Amino acid sequence: MGFETFDKDIKNGLKPLYLFYGQERYLIDQFIDKMIEVYVPDSYRDFNLVTFDGEKATVDEIIDACETVPFFNDNKIILVKNATFFRNKKPNLTPGGEERLLEYFKTPLESTKLFFISNQAIDKRKKITKAIQKEGRLIDFGKLNQDIFLKWVHKKIRQYGKDIERSTLNYLKDRMAYLGKHDSKTLLDVDNELRMICSSLINRQHVEKEDIDKFVKKPLDADIFMMVDAVGQKKAEKAILIMHELLTRGEPIQVIFTMICRQFRLLKKIKMLTTEGYNQATISKLLGVHPYAVKNISSQLHKFDDKVLTDILVKCSNIDYKMKSTAIDPVLAIEALIIECSITI
Repeated sequence: MGFETFDKDIKNGLKPLYLFYGQERYLIDQFIDKMIEVYVPDSYRDFNLVTFDGEKATVDEIIDACETVPFFNDNKIILVKNATFFRNKKPNLTPGGEERLLEYFKTPLESTKLFFISNQAIDKRKKITKAIQKEGRLIDFGKLNQDIFLKWVHKKIRQYGKDIERSTLNYLKDRMAYLGKHDSKTLLDVDNELRMICSSLINRQHVEKEDIDKFVKKPLDADIFMMVDAVGQKKAEKAILIMHELLTRGEPIQVIFTMICRQFRLLKKIKMLTTEGYNQATISKLLGVHPYAVKNISSQLHKFDDKVLTDILVKCSNIDYKMKSTAIDPVLAIEALIIECSITI
């Protein structure tokens, strides 16, 4: 279940048990704060809001807090942060401790709402995880999908007293490089960039593209796409120029090379799946790549046939081996790769 489910629970009534997991800690913190505002008055939080570090607290301490009735309030909130009980490796939980938790989960105190927050991936096969799923809720705070992300960004911009046109919002979305499976940016990063953009608009209401360009770094994927596109057009000089611009911006040569290899591997996979009759939406799901990226990469397919892509990937593999096993200059090696690829197309 996603955070929308928990948002409804805040309005309609909380379940006795929750397990929050996923990379969007910023979003988790927002919803925890919102829930506390509704269910625990500020004057009674010292008595009715208890927080544990899951890596240090014992099961007995957690259960004892859960079984103590709230003080002058209808609800008591127990937060167990850094919960390690739900990992698939090295859980900080003895068999006896697990049994005591499972017993409490069967008949939780009605006035107590117990929240476990995991910093890492959870194992849904574990007995303790299944018990929470049965008696309460598992809430996934992973990356937002495109529609929700656009709404979230627009809402944030409005909160900062500014506005943005739809076309500019889409430009911001692409520039942010948040939606891709391999993109490491979180909502906290996005919020920081939005805050800088909006605070820079002294005498203007609307966010424009030039404002975005000032504060949001151009995603590396876009430059790698341009490099590969230049190779497909036999414009080795242009591709090498883009590479040196990336180096000037401080991008490590190893990262650039890895992204080049990844782009050609995606080209190969997308070309194969397209030939087999899959549409772009299906390809996106199969490869775990954002639909926008699949659409972009698909526009390059006609520039590379199967044999050329195979030859390029072999060259990439050979250079990778040489870079790891010999003292070759990686910049010169990648320049040579670009030239060779441009010639063989």
